[in-house]
Parts: sequence; structure tokens; C-alpha cells
Amino acid sequence: YIVAPNVIPIYWNWIYWVTPLSWIYRSLLLNEFVHRSDGQQVMESYGFLLPNDTPYGREWIGYGFAYIIPYTIICLVASAYCLHRFRMEAKQGGRADIAEEKDEVECEVSESITFNEEAF
Repeated sequence: YIVAPNVIPIYWNWIYWVTPLSWIYRSLLLNEFVHRSDGQQVMESYGFLLPNDTPYGREWIGYGFAYIIPYTIICLVASAYCLHRFRMEAKQGGRADIAEEKDEVECEVSESITFNEEAF
């Protein structure tokens, strides 16, 4: 669901400019309609007009790439940092903890085998 920029209230305009989908959609629309004879009418009907009521030009395709590429890099770096820095699981100890867990499991298995042998 995409809202045309001329319908968004002035106090919510900043969300339109921050959202990457709006940059991608505008670039795709411009790429498709900028060279058509009715391209300006199509852009006006979708509400893609500059503040002075002129449609966006071809240079906005480049602006879209200039926004999306750094946005993607920043999101990837932030995600990698958060995944590395913040763990949701408990930290695991060294080999001593693993060896103790292995011994406990072996004891449980041997007890269950002994119990099963007594039942027969």
C-alpha cells in the first residue's frame, strides 16, 4: 500500500522521505514514465510533484540510488553489530562445562539401562 506524497499531511512528510520504499517507488515510476509523451500527466495523477507543482525530473533516479545504497550499508552494519554485541542466549563456558554435561548424560543413560534390565 503506497500513499501518494501530495495526500500526506505536512506534519507526516518526514516519514515519507525517510522510508526507503518511497525512494524506490519514485525511481521506478520516473524510469518508466519520464520519456513517455504522457509521462508528466501520469506523474501528476500519482501525486509525484515537487513543492512548486512540477513533476520530478530524471535526476531523482540517481538521488534514489544515492539514498538506497548508503541506507542498505548502514542497516547491514547495524544488524551485524547488534548480532555480534547483543546475544539472547546464555554464554557457554569452556570445555570443562561440556565435559560435565557429557558425564551427566552418560549417568542418566546408564541408570535408565539398569532400570530397564531389572524390569525384564
